[in-house]
Amino acid sequence: MKLLNKNFIFLVGSQLFSVFGTAISQFAISLYVLDKTGSMGIFSLVLSLSMISRIIFLPFGGIVADRLPKKKLMIVMDFSYLIMVLAIAIGVVKGNTILIMGIISIILGVVSSFETPVVQSAIPLVCKEEQIPKANGIINSVAMLSNILAPVLAGIIYNFNKAYNIFIVSGLFFLIAVICEIFLTIKQKESKKTGSSPVNIVVEDTKETLVYLKDNMLIVRICLVTFLLNMVISSFTIVVLPYTVRVGWSIGDELYGVMNTLFAIGGLSGSIAVSTLLSKINGNNIIKMLLISSFIFLLLVIPYSGIYNNLTSFWIMVALITLLEGIFTMVSIQLISFVQLITDKEIMGRVMSFMMMISMLAMPLGQIVYGMLGKLIIGKWAVIIIMVIAFISILITIYSRNIFKEVKIVTEKSKI
Repeated sequence: MKLLNKNFIFLVGSQLFSVFGTAISQFAISLYVLDKTGSMGIFSLVLSLSMISRIIFLPFGGIVADRLPKKKLMIVMDFSYLIMVLAIAIGVVKGNTILIMGIISIILGVVSSFETPVVQSAIPLVCKEEQIPKANGIINSVAMLSNILAPVLAGIIYNFNKAYNIFIVSGLFFLIAVICEIFLTIKQKESKKTGSSPVNIVVEDTKETLVYLKDNMLIVRICLVTFLLNMVISSFTIVVLPYTVRVGWSIGDELYGVMNTLFAIGGLSGSIAVSTLLSKINGNNIIKMLLISSFIFLLLVIPYSGIYNNLTSFWIMVALITLLEGIFTMVSIQLISFVQLITDKEIMGRVMSFMMMISMLAMPLGQIVYGMLGKLIIGKWAVIIIMVIAFISILITIYSRNIFKEVKIVTEKSKI
């Protein structure tokens, strides 16, 4: 089976336009909330609402992904996105923006919790096992490409007084994604026949997943590492950086869009590196990447020290985070591919949703903590806080050594 078969191409196309629409809408929501309120607390709260609802419903998303046709689920999810962004556009026109964006953020998080495990569990069904790392790299590259182009387009279209336009454009991309999914064909494995009630199905499937994870504790330990990294590092980049750039350094719309584009380029570079250079999963490489990322994060003391003007500090920060995004993407793809390789296809959706849930659970926690720190992070305490975070990142890497050595051993055994 060639990797670039019809099904995989349509899957890539649906992800291209779906992620494009998501990136544009997220860019617009974050920028609009910051511009309207100027509050880091409200900004982090809106972000956390989406994340919390996504985490709560992720286990159900995994169950649905394993039991129902993936093609139909993808169509329903992207069509739901379309309805939601149009609702936001109407809210902007009516003026009840912050409340509506908060409510829609919750609903978007719920929809996303169902879509993510569906797509991730579909990848092994449209390609061979040895193609999974490369397929994940391509899917991730397409997503990153969308994240590169979306902020540029959003920065051009965005106008605080006519913000509804950008949500309408986002809706058009979701519509194209739905069209791609209509032509997609995914073989659905026969699900377990049961006359149980929906509640019993959830309970039974959850028990089965927990037993499976208990027998495969390596997956749980990998999830713990991603939890810690997301809480410490990823939450910082999601909450603190936008606040620093918009409120602390007073950077304009266009440069804000350029910043997000360069971050996406960093992630795209990491995806390309995995799909072209790293065909084998190597635990030692992951450890080295985490050490390098800790050092890069420590260098953020330079732009946050206040020794340079705002614009110079901005570009130094952008360069460092772009490198960090590339390294984190390489680590993430390798870990996801590894879990897909060792997981039974019948339970793939639930395991991937568990992995996503645990890693994402850290995000709202980190966002709330950084939101409470508020102005301290761009004040005189910034350098100390960054140094502490970098030190914690190094401790996480040290803890990860035995885990990723086990990844190497299991990968080598899978070749026998």
